[in-house]
Amino acid sequence: MLSNSEESWKKYFPYEPRPLQRTIMNFIEKKGIKENTHFVLEAANGTGKTISLLSLVIPYAERYDKKIVYLARTHSQIDAGIILSQSRYPVI
Repeated sequence: MLSNSEESWKKYFPYEPRPLQRTIMNFIEKKGIKENTHFVLEAANGTGKTISLLSLVIPYAERYDKKIVYLARTHSQIDAGIILSQSRYPVI
């Protein structure tokens, strides 16, 4: 899938995504962006959920002038949000 987002997400993804990360991104694009529904994404630590989500939604937010609010429970999870600094969005 990753239709119109195919190239734009690459700007924010630091390496070639693994197959599960592509599956996550396809799911996010279908449920969250195209169908505009809420969803819960659960996977093991280190799966790449955060990078998959942010690299896909940042270009969408930039294109449609949307805001992203990134919340995390721990300092190490906040570090994953550094990708936001690569865009025009401040880390909140």
